[in-house]
Amino acid sequence: MSVKVIDSKTAAELVPDNASVALDGCLGTDVAEEILEMMKNRYQETGHPKDLDVWYGCGIGDNKGSAVENFAEKGMLRRVVGGLGSLAPKLAPMVADNDFEAFNFPQGTISQLFRDAAAHRPVLVTHTGLGTFVDPENDGGRLNEAAKNSTLVNRIKIHGKD
Repeated sequence: MSVKVIDSKTAAELVPDNASVALDGCLGTDVAEEILEMMKNRYQETGHPKDLDVWYGCGIGDNKGSAVENFAEKGMLRRVVGGLGSLAPKLAPMVADNDFEAFNFPQGTISQLFRDAAAHRPVLVTHTGLGTFVDPENDGGRLNEAAKNSTLVNRIKIHGKD
């Protein structure tokens, strides 16, 4: 197995339009901040990558423009799915203005989804969120009008149980 090391600018250039980006970490730890900054810089210079889906479980950032706030550029996002948004105040007005679809799911559920995706599992089945705003019989985790036509969660029965 060969190891290839690339710099953050090169890594940022590998992200195409319409990509899904999964961010891990908590607050300011374990976040590839320099890559996110390079993605923002690239977008400001070229308009790419655009229409990204950004997923994160734990609140990441510092309330001062880091981490997920690097995506607070009009047109850069198509959808944000997060477990905690309070560390990204620049995104809040964009959510309210319907600049992109916004969803909120439980942190643990998003973390498990990342794990299941890495294991190539086709679907995550969990009882977490039933009876809450995350339940598809309620809001399905949608935070704004832009998300109204997208369904990211479904309620299913297994052996007669939701």
